[in-house]
Amino acid sequence: MFLENGTAYIVMEYLEGETLEARLERIGGLSHDEVQGMAEMLCEALAEVHDGNWLYRDIKPSNIVLTADQRIVLIDFESARKFHLHRT
Repeated sequence: MFLENGTAYIVMEYLEGETLEARLERIGGLSHDEVQGMAEMLCEALAEVHDGNWLYRDIKPSNIVLTADQRIVLIDFESARKFHLHRT
């Protein structure tokens, strides 16, 4: 992340793969085992975000990238916010 021209920019690695949304459109559905595996990896990713005291706030298939090397990566942190106790 860096600040320039009064704006914050997040720089991410180049990802080879497709969004979960694109995969669902392409194949129509996922098996129970695929969903369970993806859910576990997604929970691990969210745990990292929450450990950093952030709230992600925009989980949807178009913001989940399934990489060619079998990782799940959350993208689009535009609506992420720092966690503040007693505030939504």
